[in-house]
Amino acid sequence: MLKGTEVEMAKLRGAFSLLGSLKEAKRLGAKLDETTHLTAGDTFPPDDVRLEGTDAQTLLLRIVGGTTSDADIFAVLHVPASRDAINAFVLNLHTHVEAGSTVRDLVNESGNAVGVAIVEELMGLRVDHVVELSWEGFIGLIDEIGPLPTYSRRTFTSAGKTFTEGTNHLDGAATYTFCAADPVDDAEQTRTRNQRAVLRALLNTIDVRKLAKDAPSLTRILDHMTRGMKKTPNFTSSAITHVATQLRGLSRKDVTAIMVPSVSSRTADGQVTADFDTQALTTLRSALINGSSAEVSRLAAEGF
Repeated sequence: MLKGTEVEMAKLRGAFSLLGSLKEAKRLGAKLDETTHLTAGDTFPPDDVRLEGTDAQTLLLRIVGGTTSDADIFAVLHVPASRDAINAFVLNLHTHVEAGSTVRDLVNESGNAVGVAIVEELMGLRVDHVVELSWEGFIGLIDEIGPLPTYSRRTFTSAGKTFTEGTNHLDGAATYTFCAADPVDDAEQTRTRNQRAVLRALLNTIDVRKLAKDAPSLTRILDHMTRGMKKTPNFTSSAITHVATQLRGLSRKDVTAIMVPSVSSRTADGQVTADFDTQALTTLRSALINGSSAEVSRLAAEGF
């Protein structure tokens, strides 16, 4: 058993270690704030055609840059003004929007401003922040936090990896394969459900309260996040901390993950296409505009 002096020295070493970790966390927070900025003119539509801002916070998240664009994730993270939920919505990039053009076509051709416009029109949410993460950084983030307990609706094999029906525990590389796979010819509906499952698992695995007390883990997570990140200037470390503080009382039951409602169908020439489910989307949009977290949770439970 340590004597008094040894105990004090152990405490002192622990204090210095914590200070070093906090200093590193501060450094990486500054790195996050200074990371490549997406300019407002290229990221948001003109203000006169946008929705009014509210006390809610909405972030358009894109995960890009893998070896195939099939793995790209286009998602919306939404915290209502009541701060009683975290909602994640994943869009099927293959869904048609207008004149035969898909979400992927329009965003690839015209950039994030069109992506923001699509989200605001479909969901009735004003987008406050836009963040692009690289798949390299996202894989590292999952390896740091995971493995992720991710649910698959079916058993399938892709890129030499087999995923079973039920819960699969995925590291970063397996997560990438799971998100890029297209095991069913249904206009990427299954792929999008897989991506939704990954985001749900990630949000349920991250323990904000634990990370707040674990500076070394937090610094590693920030390091992964900033690898190849692009963002709007208002997405800062202080903004993240502010919202995270308001969400400390939430539990896993307060986190929902929904695929923005769309349906697939086969055309006369044998092609499979996806279109937004207008009726279901109207119901979801109404719940979001009214700030009804309970209704959003009910829709999620119905399998959206």
